Amino acid sequence: MLYVTTRSNCETYTAAKTLTANTAADGGMFVPFQIPSLPTDTLRGMSQEAVISAVLGLFFRNAPSEQTVLACLGGTPFRLQNIDRKITVVQLWNNRIRAFDKIEYALYGKLCLEVPACAKTTQWAKIAIRISVMVALLANEDREVDIAVNAGDFLTPMAAFYCKEMGLPVGKILCVTNENSSLWEFFTHGELSCGSAVLPTNMPELDVVLPHQLERLIFAVSGLFAAKEFALCAEKGKAYKYEDIYELSQDFAVSVVSTQRVPSVIHRIQRSNGYVLDTYSALTFGGLQDYRATGGEIRQTLILSDYSPVVHRGAVSSALGVPEFKLSDLI
Repeated sequence: MLYVTTRSNCETYTAAKTLTANTAADGGMFVPFQIPSLPTDTLRGMSQEAVISAVLGLFFRNAPSEQTVLACLGGTPFRLQNIDRKITVVQLWNNRIRAFDKIEYALYGKLCLEVPACAKTTQWAKIAIRISVMVALLANEDREVDIAVNAGDFLTPMAAFYCKEMGLPVGKILCVTNENSSLWEFFTHGELSCGSAVLPTNMPELDVVLPHQLERLIFAVSGLFAAKEFALCAEKGKAYKYEDIYELSQDFAVSVVSTQRVPSVIHRIQRSNGYVLDTYSALTFGGLQDYRATGGEIRQTLILSDYSPVVHRGAVSSALGVPEFKLSDLI
């Protein structure tokens, strides 16, 4: 596959380039020259690792085999756990490290057979790996499924958007933020204050005021000129005004949840369902409940969980009122 950037469609790049850098010389982010279509009939009925291998092969020359993918997953497919009405938590962390970013980096390393791997997974590789995972989860679905995720750097929502463009039955993409709620302003009013200060919380991955990955979304929906305008405002810390917000609202919704609610959500779900949420998934769950309470659709929804509760054992144990050493007994 060939790639262009969000700031120029005149020069093309190989997939190998996207594995060694986040941006091109023009400062633009790598995007596929053409979004591939999914061979849904072929993927249906395949194992998770086989689907991930096949989808990565759409984006990269050296896609890992399904056996290699399974090894990167720690030998265990992703586990799905129903915890409430039409809400399923997808445990993406079934490995010894108990965190999806370790699986992600392992898969990234297998893609880098012809180029040296970076210290961190490149942004496009992260998106492509997330796409492959979502396809593996939804390849056998016939009905629309909503996806609820932490917004953060906007990489995961962007992957969900590409999945929808590729033909997966993705309904609404719900982006949940903490007190840093600039994303809500963007999707609600089409405005983004690129120079605002970050409000530090105890959930640092969500302490983002300017999600730079929005440049990819704006490019996909509104084209090169709009993406360049966004990039210029972001660079100069100026206010950005987006005109096509109605079109985005058909695919996206945003919920803002205070981090102070997280302990009560963790406690309530454990008491009512016997399931222990990690802190980030608890915030997402709270945002999903708020979205539904204010008139949002009530479709089957996947919450993508990147961390085992043991990763943030202090906060989770405190919410449950149990000693840290007993937390593993509840999971």
